[in-house]
Amino acid sequence: MLNLRARWPDPNPDRLPRLLTGKVFVRRVTAQHKAAKAKEADTAARREVMATRKRLMDEWAEVNAVQTVWNEQLKADVAEAVAKWTAEKVRLGGKNPPWKKPLTKGKLMPAIPKPKVVAQVAARQGPSDQSEPVIVDSSSDSEESESDSGDCI
Repeated sequence: MLNLRARWPDPNPDRLPRLLTGKVFVRRVTAQHKAAKAKEADTAARREVMATRKRLMDEWAEVNAVQTVWNEQLKADVAEAVAKWTAEKVRLGGKNPPWKKPLTKGKLMPAIPKPKVVAQVAARQGPSDQSEPVIVDSSSDSEESESDSGDCI
């Protein structure tokens, strides 16, 4: 004879009654609802952080485009001046002209760092806990923060 119990799992292995008012069932449903609310809050927080990041990245892209155009124009101007300097050097028979060779050093706009957005991680104490994303300014010097922290002692 076939043993069907070995082949099919028992649908009620713990033999607890399946009542909708049982304490275990109510705890499980409550935990599921809390988890769903927490997941929804996390999703909303992530969406807010991503919207902030997108806005900051759009602003950065505009500023970066201006900086790039500026630097390219400056490089073209310097290349033209270097060509004149080289032509003058050739005209003088290999001697350097009386003026310095043009350089881009110190004239180019430095690269603008991308903005960083960090979501605050806080323990949820209830629905009233609304945390906003923190914008980290990566252009600030660490030396300034070290000197500020030394003044507090």
